[in-house]
Amino acid sequence: MEPRIQYTKTADGVNIAYSVTGEGTPLVFMPNTPLSQIDPQEPSREGYVDSLAQRHLLVRYDSRG
Repeated sequence: MEPRIQYTKTADGVNIAYSVTGEGTPLVFMPNTPLSQIDPQEPSREGYVDSLAQRHLLVRYDSRG
């Protein structure tokens, strides 16, 4: 099941996309700034993210910029 994309607004009015997947200890997955969440140079990342989500409440977000 694909995580649902949600949005939050910063104090200066910028919308930031995020998703929450899995259960367990919270873990924030930091994007490679200034790259987006999906980096074509790292095809194995999604398997890594799926593995983390099996043990953690994984929070992913899109960086500003």
